[in-house]
Amino acid sequence: MSPVHPLDSWRQLRQGFRDYAQLRAPEGDEIPFFHLEWSAKLPGGFPAGAWRGLRKAWERIVRQFGMPDLVHAHVGFPAGWLACRIKDLAGIPYVLTEHMGPFPFPSMVKKGRLMPELVDAYREASRIIAVSPALAADIRRWGLADRVEVIPNLVDEQLFFPAKSKDRHPFVFFFLGLLGSQKGADVLLRAIARWRPPADVKFVLAGQADKHQVAAFMKEARRLKVVGAVEWVGRLSRREVAHWMRRANVFVLPSRHESFGVVLVEALACGTPVISTRCGGPEFIVRDDRVGRLVDVGDEEALAQALQDFYFGYDRFDSREIYRFFKEHFSSEAIAQRLADTYAKALGAFR
Repeated sequence: MSPVHPLDSWRQLRQGFRDYAQLRAPEGDEIPFFHLEWSAKLPGGFPAGAWRGLRKAWERIVRQFGMPDLVHAHVGFPAGWLACRIKDLAGIPYVLTEHMGPFPFPSMVKKGRLMPELVDAYREASRIIAVSPALAADIRRWGLADRVEVIPNLVDEQLFFPAKSKDRHPFVFFFLGLLGSQKGADVLLRAIARWRPPADVKFVLAGQADKHQVAAFMKEARRLKVVGAVEWVGRLSRREVAHWMRRANVFVLPSRHESFGVVLVEALACGTPVISTRCGGPEFIVRDDRVGRLVDVGDEEALAQALQDFYFGYDRFDSREIYRFFKEHFSSEAIAQRLADTYAKALGAFR
């Protein structure tokens, strides 16, 4: 069970594992996958209404296809809690992958204690996965599990792949994310102002924002006298995101917090170097200075220096080497086998 995510990372994970599993299946066999998506339209209240709606969908799946062997839930609540209910109903195990960041959400803590539904989801899971070591540490810190496997998100390798060549005129820094405070777009603006980049440098920013946020952002860009270097292109389709990841010379994400940072991996899949922050997930991704650099959260001076260094020292980056790093650590071949092993352990322990 997966919530709908704006960057479709869970759909990509599902597709990557499905493709891998079919390659490993005996010739002529097909491995069925059923995907129950989260919806904000909940019947009759929450969480009881969510369970009523899911139970009906579950019963239809069982009637049509037979009983599944395993449930893979993404995010402890609500999906993990719903998987726990399915375990009680059907007697099958579930694997829980946590993506929540920061963990836990403040709404899930009352008087210093975690909501019981989240605790139940972790207590009953056969295997627990976090998408980064930092998130795994947070889960352990709350006493929810002693053993947490770290398996990163997958990206869609049919969309994200290297360009044949990189154009340097203009030199493009690409940012993708919400214009709110978490992704650090405000820090990026101030770093640009500190640098005062040459005329051939362009910062292309994309993501979700309402008109008031965009107006405030552009007003700040004018105040800082960098409006000529900044272009806001708004919300993009997945194909448009992939285009800009390939076109960009550098991807920059100065977040204040990331449980993982799948957009960084998408950039690496396109052979594009990245600049981000030490805020949880990126430390797991940007482990080699041949693929990028991390700065401290909110450090606009260090970010400005990184932008300059990447512009003037761009020739030291090799797109093929960056892509090889991606293939080794974050490709479907690297990750899907680990998921398959986790599923096998969950099934074996449950039986």
